[in-house]
Amino acid sequence: MFRDKSFSKTNKTRISEANLLLLALLFGGLGIGLGMLIFRHKIRDYKFVIGIPLIIIQNSVLLYLIKSANIF
Repeated sequence: MFRDKSFSKTNKTRISEANLLLLALLFGGLGIGLGMLIFRHKIRDYKFVIGIPLIIIQNSVLLYLIKSANIF
C-alpha cells in the first residue's frame, strides 16, 4: 500500500487493484488491511473497504480448516 501510494503521488505506473486484491486473497489480507489503515490508501474504495475484511475472514477460516485437518 505504501508503494502504490508513493507511485500515485509521483505519477509512476501504479499497482493494479486486481493485483492488490490477489495479494490479499493469497493470505495477505491482514497486511493489505493494515496498510490501508496505516497509509490511509484505498480507504474510500468500496472494493477494499468491504472486500478486504471479507478476505481476512476467508483467510482466517481457511487457515483454521487447514490447521484442524492436520494437513501441514
